[in-house]
Amino acid sequence: MPRLDQFLTIRNQLQQDYTRMPQYRRFTARERDKVLGVKVFAPQQNHWTIMEYLINESIGDSSPGDDWHLTLLLNCAEHAYTYLEYDGYKTVRPPEPGRLIFFQQGHTEGRGPFHSISLRLDGAFIRHRLSEILGYDAPALSALIGGTFLDDGLLTLLQRLNQQCVTVSSIANEDLIDMICMRLLKISQLKFTELGKRDGLTPAAVQRVIEYLHAHHHREITRDEMAQIAGVTPHYFSRMFRKAVGQTPTQFLTVLRVERAKALLKTSNDNLYTIAKACGFYDGAHFSVAFRKLVGTTPQSFRHFG
Repeated sequence: MPRLDQFLTIRNQLQQDYTRMPQYRRFTARERDKVLGVKVFAPQQNHWTIMEYLINESIGDSSPGDDWHLTLLLNCAEHAYTYLEYDGYKTVRPPEPGRLIFFQQGHTEGRGPFHSISLRLDGAFIRHRLSEILGYDAPALSALIGGTFLDDGLLTLLQRLNQQCVTVSSIANEDLIDMICMRLLKISQLKFTELGKRDGLTPAAVQRVIEYLHAHHHREITRDEMAQIAGVTPHYFSRMFRKAVGQTPTQFLTVLRVERAKALLKTSNDNLYTIAKACGFYDGAHFSVAFRKLVGTTPQSFRHFG
């Protein structure tokens, strides 16, 4: 993961014209302080906008609209998980460069720094353009909602668009936008087919499991129990959950428990053993090991200095 001086170099390379960010005017003063650097490009038609930005904390955009966002994580701090909630879906993006998220406006949380590329696409434009290319009404991209994913093709296309958008013709940029839209459609169709074939672990099933974990993280939860909630056999459950979310069920649950513990450490005077048990850890030692692995410090240090 990058050191602090590398993030400072990235910041210096990016422009400081924050007002060109489409959502900047809606930001509160605190949200504006999270933006360390940004480079923005939008065509005259304004049906898409691409940004490369560096932020020290996640910024959500819950304003109504028909915009979709495709975000590529380029780099981040070692323990910089992102927690997303949008359109009823909840998921966690691990600190893994190359991770992609496709979503509408929603609520996000997470401490960075995060160095990312984000492409805003007008929803009506995507539907019209795909239908125009295909020659018939394009199917929805719903299979991409509810998790993060990896795709070398989209990674390359987003980086190319970000690098060349200012220097090449508008036709060349629009060709790349078309390729990105078609790639999104192909991934969505492949993912939907794959999830449908293997015991029906659809995005809706993943969402049921995630909501169940949020509600019952304070106690032991078995793989068989989660598989039953998803409506699939235990044999396939862990593999398909990881494919959809980017983490194993155990990893996801541990992150969830640590985040709950962080909140309790800051808002309560309970001792560490009480907090550990309230968050579903076996004991204080199990809690301390998991906490330090994800946060980079001990629960005691986080309570006093975090």
